[in-house]
Amino acid sequence: VSNQTGSFTGVTCPGLSAYTPTCTASGADSALTANFSVGTSGSLAAGQIVYIPFKTTFGSAPVCVFSPATAAAAGLTGVYITTTTSGVTLMLTTATSVTSGQTYSWFVQCRQ
Repeated sequence: VSNQTGSFTGVTCPGLSAYTPTCTASGADSALTANFSVGTSGSLAAGQIVYIPFKTTFGSAPVCVFSPATAAAAGLTGVYITTTTSGVTLMLTTATSVTSGQTYSWFVQCRQ
C-alpha cells in the first residue's frame, strides 16, 4: 500500500460522461479524497460514478469506509463504495440529480 500522497492518475467517471465531468482524487491509498464536478446538470443513472485506481495494488481487496466531504455529496442518496485489489469505486443505487458548478467530494479510508 502506498503512503505516497498527491494526485492519483487514471481516475475515471464511467457514469458521468454525458455531463462533461471532471474527476480527481488526492491523498494516499489508505486515506484519500475523491471528487467530481459536472459541466451540465442532469440525472445520473444507477451504477458507477468515480473509479480511483490505487497507487499500489493491495494483496487482497481492502475494507474502505467513506463519508461526504461537501454538502453537495451529502445531498446525494444511495452512494456506496466497492473495492478490488487495484482500486475503489463510488457507486449509486438509484438515479439522482447532479448540479453543474457543484463539487461532490468524499473522504475515503482503506485498510488491509
